[in-house]
Amino acid sequence: MTKKLIKVREIFEKNLMDLENNLIFYLEKTNNVGSDFGGPSIYFHKEAIKEIKIDFLGKRHIEMIYALLPPWGMHRMGEETKTKVVNFDIFISQIDNIKPKIINLKDKHISEIAVNDLLELLFQLHVSISDTFLVSSSKVLHHIIPNLICPIDRQYSIRFMHQKKNDFDSSTIPLDYEFAYAEMFLNSMTTFIINKEDILKQYLNNEFNTSVTKIFDNLLMVYIKSNKKYGG
Repeated sequence: MTKKLIKVREIFEKNLMDLENNLIFYLEKTNNVGSDFGGPSIYFHKEAIKEIKIDFLGKRHIEMIYALLPPWGMHRMGEETKTKVVNFDIFISQIDNIKPKIINLKDKHISEIAVNDLLELLFQLHVSISDTFLVSSSKVLHHIIPNLICPIDRQYSIRFMHQKKNDFDSSTIPLDYEFAYAEMFLNSMTTFIINKEDILKQYLNNEFNTSVTKIFDNLLMVYIKSNKKYGG
């Protein structure tokens, strides 16, 4: 492990410990975190989650996931950037490629699966024109198997693993680090959720705390927003 990754792990573990020691304080803040987004960000998220029980990976389910990606920052129109989602027919084919593995994991509890199974899905799913996979794949997979993986982004999730404001964008995270970051993040996420699941479940709702993994994601978000070291 490189010096940079060792430092990232140290900051990540320290922040998680701080989060755990003040868990109720931050959990209370997650009740209102959705108010900072609203509109299509919340609507398509809720609709995609609903479709899991109505018609899993049916046409509307996939359409709702595809529709939520732009308001979730994954498609910047009119810019010369790789932050763009692939065309819909490619999007469908990418999901079809991993569908057997998804179905195998769908009904499992987070304690029953290996992190390597999630890493494999993240790495195999290519829904962005970018060469990177962690952010785009996790946002899609969260809306398919939300009991197993949270959405991961650079502004909150990856930054939670760092501290400096300029240390979380794609230019500072080399492509060959993506797998290492994913492995580190998912291992810690899984451990945290298994250990705190009973408490997390008390904060489930139909707005933005729609699963224990989304609550974990929201905890990282409110932590960043609440701490001065991150400009909160």
